[in-house]
Amino acid sequence: VKKRRRARPGARPGSPGAGDAEAPAPVAATDVGRTMSAVGSVKGEAVTLSMSVVGGVRAGSVTVEQGLVGGVVAQTVSVRQGVVPNLLAQRVEVGQSFVRSLVANEVRLLPTANVGILLARRVEGDVKVLLDWRGAAILGAVAGLVGGLVRGARRGRR
Repeated sequence: VKKRRRARPGARPGSPGAGDAEAPAPVAATDVGRTMSAVGSVKGEAVTLSMSVVGGVRAGSVTVEQGLVGGVVAQTVSVRQGVVPNLLAQRVEVGQSFVRSLVANEVRLLPTANVGILLARRVEGDVKVLLDWRGAAILGAVAGLVGGLVRGARRGRR
């Protein structure tokens, strides 16, 4: 038996306090525009998010303004004043935002754009990257060397 919460007086159906609290439903459409919303996932051709929180987006083109998106897979992405932890695209433009890991063919970074890990064929703009492909190669080599030494030391003790 599912218990229903008592609706707040004057609450509209589907608004907070209007009954059952449910997870946001996925959205699938050709053109999707969301403002001040929370959505689990979005699939579409052209997606525009403004002041929204979305779990994941798969689309042809994505625009994020003052929003948070868990992951994006798209052809073209533009992020302004937003946070996107994981981004995979052909062309990306990032301004006043943070992207943790970015994999793309072409990347344009505007001032105050921060990227944690960047893998791209061509990058232009003010680049502030924590770990580029050279750093990743060095990190992988050092991790492999340390792992090999630790494994060798363990075998020597047996």
